[in-house]
Amino acid sequence: MEGICKISGAGPGRIYVYGMTIADRKVDFLSIIAYVEQYDETSGQWTRVNCWRRDTYETEYLDWRKILSVERGHSYRIHCEHLAGDAYPYESSFSESEVFEAR
Repeated sequence: MEGICKISGAGPGRIYVYGMTIADRKVDFLSIIAYVEQYDETSGQWTRVNCWRRDTYETEYLDWRKILSVERGHSYRIHCEHLAGDAYPYESSFSESEVFEAR
């Protein structure tokens, strides 16, 4: 299984986020759990500002994309958990994007 996630600009105050999970073969269950975070310069930590999950069944490929409104002048990143398999517990992996500064 392989998973990726990306973040980029989609215009002033907007970001484009993307995630994809690919299994080696057709599986009973495929999922992506995505977390969008904003960097808090005061605390020096990342704060979750959005999250969602998408599941599918009987396939080897899953992707999604979203455009989100965000506060300009802040840094954002997305990280995802990718799940795949025929029975629980599912195989899992993680991916994380580069940091993106919203303008």
